[in-house]
Amino acid sequence: MTYTKYSFETNGEYTEINSTIAPGYDNPEHYHTLFAEIFTCSSGELTITLDGETLVLQPGETAKVEVGHRHSLANKSNQDVDFVTRLEPGNEGFEQAMYIMHGLAEDGSTGKDGVPSNPVTLAVGAGLMDTWLTGWAFLAARPLLFILRRYGKANDLEARLVQQYWNSG
Repeated sequence: MTYTKYSFETNGEYTEINSTIAPGYDNPEHYHTLFAEIFTCSSGELTITLDGETLVLQPGETAKVEVGHRHSLANKSNQDVDFVTRLEPGNEGFEQAMYIMHGLAEDGSTGKDGVPSNPVTLAVGAGLMDTWLTGWAFLAARPLLFILRRYGKANDLEARLVQQYWNSG
């Protein structure tokens, strides 16, 4: 991931990110409550599942995921996929959380799937990035994630993670 525009650079209007995902990548279905996402495929084929409908974007094609809509991204081809994501409005929490998640992965503090091994850290990251997984198990776990995030904030874990991975970058 490479940020081409941070939200502070656009007065909060948007965040823009260039990403590359390898063949076989597939993230879980999720939604956001604070921003819409606009995906534009640059090269390869980007598969987006949006509210149960599968879209395959070719280079130059765009799909918009409105606030609250369930979606996931995948690369079902045999070559890398390059795409641009635009968050509207911009979201500094998402920006911070992605720095944190990538930093934790580099430090060996996540599983092979990139998910933090510490549940409090996971809850802090999910809250910062406003990413909420779908399904009954995650719906049932959401109150626990809320409690864990509050615990992480109260014990300065969120502030320490932001300082270590965002402010130091």
